Amino acid sequence: MVVWDLFILLIYALSVYLVLSQAIKLLDKRARVSVNSESLDEELKKYNLTDRVNFGFKFEKTYGLSDDLKVLNVSITNTSSQSLYVDWDRSVLTDYGGRSRRVIRLTPNKSPDLIRPQVWSMIPQGQTLQEQITAEDVLSRASEAD
Repeated sequence: MVVWDLFILLIYALSVYLVLSQAIKLLDKRARVSVNSESLDEELKKYNLTDRVNFGFKFEKTYGLSDDLKVLNVSITNTSSQSLYVDWDRSVLTDYGGRSRRVIRLTPNKSPDLIRPQVWSMIPQGQTLQEQITAEDVLSRASEAD
């Protein structure tokens, strides 16, 4: 009977090891994205915008490392007493490596034209602009045959 107990204990230990190793592999392939609030506040202070605008970002809880974060949901609230304008052609997304890329505002039911300039967005006082944006290099131009 002791041999069977040892055999069952060995099978149980092997099963626990396999389950835990698979769980660790899955956790290693996930990433969490969050906003660096201190850095954003410093930039707003630098340009004297702390009392004029608030930014909000919507992220999924986790992202797979093989899946790039390609679309960013951003909300911009105008807290000033005058209208604000967003110049999308002068906006950039910068990654941790310091590489900057032009922002493309995604509009529903319309494919972006990467050659033409983008229309500015106006935010009236007390209103919030909610947009989906992406980096220019994420999109590709339609082929000539289309």
